Order: sequence, then C-alpha cells, then structure tokens
Amino acid sequence: MPTTPQVMTVDVNGQAYRVTVAFGDTANTATPAAPPTAAPATAPQPAPAAGAGNEVLSPLEGKFFLVKGTSDTPLKVGDSVKEGDVLCYVEAMKTYNAVRSEFNGTITAICVNPGDAVSEDDVLMTIQ
Repeated sequence: MPTTPQVMTVDVNGQAYRVTVAFGDTANTATPAAPPTAAPATAPQPAPAAGAGNEVLSPLEGKFFLVKGTSDTPLKVGDSVKEGDVLCYVEAMKTYNAVRSEFNGTITAICVNPGDAVSEDDVLMTIQ
C-alpha cells in the first residue's frame, strides 16, 4: 500500500474528476480539493480528458434534451461546435429553450441524460 498521497482520475456518471487519495493517518495531510482543470498535468495527454474545458450551464429549470424532434441528430462527445451553435434544449412549461454554445471547440462531456430534470446553472456539457 502506498504511504504518500496518490493522484487519481475518477469517473462519476461520465464526468472525470481528479482526486488525491491519502492512505493512513491524514490529520496533517488534508489539502483543499481543486477543480479538475486547475491540477497541473504531469504528462502530455494525446486527447483532452473527459469533462475538461468550458462549462455550458442550464439557463433555467426544466428537462434536458439533446434534440427537439426525433428526426434531429443529437450531438455527442467528440463533436466540434462553433459559437452560436444549438447544443441542446431545456424544456420548461411545454416550451423547448435552445441552449447555444458560447465557445468554439469540441464537446468533452455531456453531463446530463436526456429527460433528466435540471436546475438553473447546472452543468449540461463541457467544451474544450
């Protein structure tokens, strides 16, 4: 068993989190948690880590949908988007509200499942 704290990446429902795990007595080794993008990279990575990048937040409370109709093609992780592109929809009071990208980049994570209830400012996607 290691005696020094170890840095690990943990996947929770498709969202990657970088955590430090300490073994044994941790009374004097506690460190504040850092956001996933604030941790320095120890080695070059060929592809962006899942969940890294700019967060796309829900503009209001409602239900999350990737598409408005069944004939539309949903976006997926790895798709490129431009500023102003429609990413998804939040349905509230029988109205589909389009959520547009504020960034150019590639979708690195979709943090909500279609049909899930979301609150205002919940993270829907990340774009890098």
